[in-house]
Amino acid sequence: FFAEQNETLEGIKRDLPGPNFTDSAKMFLRLICMAVGLPLEFVLMIWSDTNYSSARAASVHAKRGGRRWMNLLKCAIGKLYEWQLDTWVADKAVKLGAVENATRYTIQDSPFPMLDQQKETDAYDKAMQSGQMLLSEVNVALGKDGDIASDKRFSELDDYARRLELYNAAHPSHSLTMAQVYPALRTTNVASP
Repeated sequence: FFAEQNETLEGIKRDLPGPNFTDSAKMFLRLICMAVGLPLEFVLMIWSDTNYSSARAASVHAKRGGRRWMNLLKCAIGKLYEWQLDTWVADKAVKLGAVENATRYTIQDSPFPMLDQQKETDAYDKAMQSGQMLLSEVNVALGKDGDIASDKRFSELDDYARRLELYNAAHPSHSLTMAQVYPALRTTNVASP
């Protein structure tokens, strides 16, 4: 060790990390997580400092960030899929007619689970009743394909109408209308033959 006059050598302080290390580390991680689009609670899976409202806000933030990443991934997968189809056609490995049908595809991502299903279902129900949201918007918020959900819904309603016709044919003195039966069909099988 070479030093000038009056210079001293000090060792590394042993009090590191300091008393605020945990809070500082959480803040740095939170900033990094914000850039990625995920809340810190979802990355660390520590929910001890949250209540329902902040957990719900973190969940909404995570859904938005996750959906953004899923959209990027779906776009990349779609381009890769289309490139592969073009390669097969160029190599004459596949006939062009087969590719035309294969280009009609949908990449479906899975919906995010609800934090509290009862509260969130009630919130969506109230939003639809007040006209703030349409059923198609609720389907998008839940990560569902609107066309598939609508097709399933219409199929269910057709099935309910068919069952109601069978019920009314079997019980003409106690015939029911769809408006009378429909709310009850969610919990009971009133129109079963």
